[in-house]
Amino acid sequence: MNTSITKLLAAVFILAGVALSTTHAQATAQTAKNETASKKATAKKAIPPLPAELFDQYIQALKETPQYKLARAYNPKQVKEVTEKWDCKSVSVFTMPFREIIGSHSLRVRVTVKLPNGDKADLRYFKTNDTILLEIEKDDSSKTTYQLSNSQLKNEALNFETVFSQSIQFSQVRLERFTAENQSLVTVFKDLCGRLNLDYSFREDLARPVHVTLDVRDRSISECLELIAYTSGWKLTYKYSQGFRDDYSYSTSVRAYGHIERNRIDPDVDPMELLEQNYKKGKDLIRPTVILSPPAGVNH
Repeated sequence: MNTSITKLLAAVFILAGVALSTTHAQATAQTAKNETASKKATAKKAIPPLPAELFDQYIQALKETPQYKLARAYNPKQVKEVTEKWDCKSVSVFTMPFREIIGSHSLRVRVTVKLPNGDKADLRYFKTNDTILLEIEKDDSSKTTYQLSNSQLKNEALNFETVFSQSIQFSQVRLERFTAENQSLVTVFKDLCGRLNLDYSFREDLARPVHVTLDVRDRSISECLELIAYTSGWKLTYKYSQGFRDDYSYSTSVRAYGHIERNRIDPDVDPMELLEQNYKKGKDLIRPTVILSPPAGVNH
């Protein structure tokens, strides 16, 4: 009896060993298969290096684009000389390497150049891992992507700093003294808006019966507007091109490259003239329409 049990247990152990051995072999084979598939996938995803001759052709073509010439003109020193003459409180300039501007998808400043053989070349910049690729598109719309080498990444034509945007802080117009003695809200409101050359909108028929008295010193015009609105129980709202605000803003940010988004730029325009246009655009951005609204329930 004991002998039979012993033989049975031995048989069970042998079968279990065979099963374990088979499972291990299958697992090893599957692992090897996965590794092979992974290597094939890696090889398939590998991006070829950019040939030196192709890189040289791209750089040469890039230097002929109006975007490149504009970026060269927008060097921080030259831009500062122009902005120092502007009638504003201060201007802060923000610079970026040229390659980040033309290669970033989010900035929408793409520069597609044509190579000598007719192919189109487009730089792709990925900030997360600081990777730069060059995509080549042929006439048949087929595309090939190349990886730039470390030496190519250091090329000066891709890395020079250029001004990307300016933050313009305009001075607040302050009044040494402003007085209004029991005057109509209409009169005072129009007077203050006129001093800032602001557009305005309000119900004159509802505002005319309202009278305010004000005597303040060293206050900005926007503060005076807020005071008469608060005193009379009315509400001020500022309508900017970007939307509505409850307060008056004296600063704005203007992109230097707003003119070349989606490759739209006049190559004959003086870059410094474009900066002046940005300044005028900034002044328009801070010139809202002032809306004066009556208290709730006063609508007739």
